Amino acid sequence: MGPFQLFLLIALLGAIVVMGYLTVTDCAQTELVYLHGKVVGKTVGTVEREQTVVVGGCPRCPGSKPETKVVRVSEEVYYLIVELVENGETRTQRFMVSEEVYRKTEPGTEVEVRYLRGKLRGTTCTQPELIFSQP
Repeated sequence: MGPFQLFLLIALLGAIVVMGYLTVTDCAQTELVYLHGKVVGKTVGTVEREQTVVVGGCPRCPGSKPETKVVRVSEEVYYLIVELVENGETRTQRFMVSEEVYRKTEPGTEVEVRYLRGKLRGTTCTQPELIFSQP
């Protein structure tokens, strides 16, 4: 490895360490954020993933190694499109939800989103959570 490549590797590792440090320090002191929003749309997407399945052999037999195969599996994922208002500004965000929530929720439904945000730089420290009002 040449000196320039070594320099690039050290610079990359340094940047990763600095970003990790900034995120950890920002998330050490957080505030709970509640945003008001409204469901403005719904959409369905597809996610492909690989899954290992047993195709032969005896998986329960002692000393026997089952034959496996990696297959591609497609799954539908369900999203609600939510329009959020923060400090007078409106932005749109997509939230992955279960099929049941997707089917029950109609556009126009009022929701709240909550998450922890760092006080120093405003880093999003937790996954935003969609909260539905009780009927």
